[in-house]
Amino acid sequence: MKKLYKLNLIAASAGLLTVGLAGSALAAFHLGGVANCGGCHSMHSPSTANMYLLHGGDQSSTCLNCHQQGTTGDFAVYNGASGYYISGNGSDTTVPTQFSPGGDFSWTKRGYAWTNEDGVATTETGASHGHNIIAADYSYGVDPDNAVSPTAGINAGFPADKLACNSCHDPHGKYRRFADGSIDTAGAPIIASGSYASSPVPTGDAFLPDATAVGAYRLLAGQGYDSVSYKAAGGQDYAGVPMAVAPDTYNRQETAAQTRVAYGANATGAPGGVTTWSNWCATCHGGMHSDVNAGLTHPVDQPLNGSTLGDLSAIYNAYINTSNTIGGDSTTSYLSLTPFAQNAGAFADLAANAQFDDSALAGPIGDDQVMCLSCHRAHASGFKNMLRWNNESALITVANGYPVAGTDNPDFVRGRTADDWTAAYYGRDAAVFGDYQRSLCNKCHAKD
Repeated sequence: MKKLYKLNLIAASAGLLTVGLAGSALAAFHLGGVANCGGCHSMHSPSTANMYLLHGGDQSSTCLNCHQQGTTGDFAVYNGASGYYISGNGSDTTVPTQFSPGGDFSWTKRGYAWTNEDGVATTETGASHGHNIIAADYSYGVDPDNAVSPTAGINAGFPADKLACNSCHDPHGKYRRFADGSIDTAGAPIIASGSYASSPVPTGDAFLPDATAVGAYRLLAGQGYDSVSYKAAGGQDYAGVPMAVAPDTYNRQETAAQTRVAYGANATGAPGGVTTWSNWCATCHGGMHSDVNAGLTHPVDQPLNGSTLGDLSAIYNAYINTSNTIGGDSTTSYLSLTPFAQNAGAFADLAANAQFDDSALAGPIGDDQVMCLSCHRAHASGFKNMLRWNNESALITVANGYPVAGTDNPDFVRGRTADDWTAAYYGRDAAVFGDYQRSLCNKCHAKD
């Protein structure tokens, strides 16, 4: 039976590949919506005695059967490509190897220890680096520091012992985007992924014959979502599905060119079922929003030129690095370590900027917006709190390089090796930042 299943899986994958979807074989496997049932479930020989007949011991382990680097066995057919890997098979002693925009979950296994300049033993746990998904088959466990999602705000918070890939992504891919940009869970059939710059354009009225739809970005959950494995009073109900477009090649180091995911801000009047990125994150982290929290949290979903601090888009565009805060050009100022949301929801507008060859590096205009992903990665990063850069010390670089153990202040080094720094910054040479680079908060806030 196992050999037969493997052949069927290969045949199904080969057939789907003929559709010509961008990204990888796995994108074709999902086809923008629900995948081949047998890829995740087994009717008679599931991996363990779970109630969902999964191939993995739990939901996230089932996802990582394909989405972790180096998977073997029945799923090895997918190992010819790496675009869809979100876990680098890392451990606390190895440097993560995957570079998708969302980050490598194995950073949550990579902790650091050092003696600070005052002689005090200091640690930075791997768990602090990202979302701690539970995937027992791959040694991912419950967040040891947070019982519920931090900064839950007016909500009770999502329980850490229930966090899985399907907490944020709908594995059955019901959410679909129609020709008018709206999102729903029913209507025209999903014909392909809607996540990539080369994704097809849906056609027709959503509920009329011959109409087509594409999958929501990255199979993200939306209004009315029920993850099945976690049900709470009031439901785990996202405000909607946020809009973005990824380049066709996206899991890569940025040594020579940047990877730009074009995020949409969803301008006022966008169709129903769509939401901003920050409102989507607020499903579990509502306390981070200044409009629902008495604390002075960082504003989101507001025009960069509407800040009381002045036109932040102009600052962003002028900023190059700590040594040059005014010499930038708005046509080349984009930095993937500080992305922003375009004040646009139309797929074509975003797709034009979803590139991996530095052909679209224009910075923000005044009504573009800051969002959660402007500072954080969605899965995990090499830094605390999933930040895209090190914000725990005064300097990102010392002289013209990353901090070096035994040479520089240990609180700048933070227990990291040269390989750690390079991987965390997606292959960037330290010279890109310049001498004595300070926090990238300055990309929006350095005036001179």
